[in-house]
Amino acid sequence: AQEQCGLMRTALRNVSPDGQFNVFAFLPALEIIFFEVPDTLIRRFGAGVVNTAVIESGHYKPSATLNEILKSSGDTPTRFFKSLGEEELEYLRRGEQCRALVAAVETLTPTVAL
Repeated sequence: AQEQCGLMRTALRNVSPDGQFNVFAFLPALEIIFFEVPDTLIRRFGAGVVNTAVIESGHYKPSATLNEILKSSGDTPTRFFKSLGEEELEYLRRGEQCRALVAAVETLTPTVAL
């Protein structure tokens, strides 16, 4: 992650020489937020689909696990993400990784509250 951020900073300096940017990496993957606080997935797909084993798998392979859940339900990631309601987003905001992401974004755009 540090190497990728360094490369991105170098690239951005070519277009923003005064350094008015920040770079951060979100690891292991953005989809981890769904497995840190799985309430959104459980409410949407049911405890039979999003059980303890699936949640555990999601901690190690978040992208692949979420894609498997969505594929089995006939949904796509784009449709799923666009369909998230305010209550579901509130559940996601409780997770450590989501809070870290929001904090990082807020440092980039201090006038916008997420």
